Amino acid sequence: MSGLPDLTNLSTQQLEQALAQKKQADAEEKAQKRKEYEELEHQTATEVLGIALMINATLKSAKKTIFSDLKAFGKIRREFADLKPNDKGSFKIHTADKRGRIQFSMQSEGYFDDTAELAEEHIMQFIEEEFGDNEAKDFILSALSKTKGKLDIKLVQRLYKLEDNYSNPKWKKGIELLKQAWQQTDSKLYVRIYKKDSEGKYQMVVTNFSSISIDD
Repeated sequence: MSGLPDLTNLSTQQLEQALAQKKQADAEEKAQKRKEYEELEHQTATEVLGIALMINATLKSAKKTIFSDLKAFGKIRREFADLKPNDKGSFKIHTADKRGRIQFSMQSEGYFDDTAELAEEHIMQFIEEEFGDNEAKDFILSALSKTKGKLDIKLVQRLYKLEDNYSNPKWKKGIELLKQAWQQTDSKLYVRIYKKDSEGKYQMVVTNFSSISIDD
């Protein structure tokens, strides 16, 4: 107790003054800590933002270069194979040692309008005329299956590949109407890059913060 100030001989005014000084000192200390905290907060945020903006600019530049290179290669690839130019083509390429693999694809977004219902009628009539219970019938019907009442463009595109397999006019008309029915609203290009790990398995090269492990 000897380390504490003796308050017994202080007047009320002196006690009030000492208390006020203590409160002021506490407030100043709290304000200083608050200032230091806010300075650290702002410094950290500025540093992280700067790094993120730098990475973002690098990623934008890299994406532009990658997509440009792959589109150019895709065009040359089709010319090499004596195929017509097609921006919708998907392909995979590998490095010389097969340790790297790049997958390039485009996904169309849109919907089938009411014309698709007429297309389905033609195709169903074609199925009744041409097929009994066989795999071809099941394949065509599966491609016309719906999710939440809507046709799936990825499934329907399987039918496009069979367009020249049958000469039945109803089949031809059905495919023609399906193509007319598709109303594209947008398209997105996707690039997936892989490299082989120590076990020889392809692992995706991640460029998304939330998917990157920092334990390596």
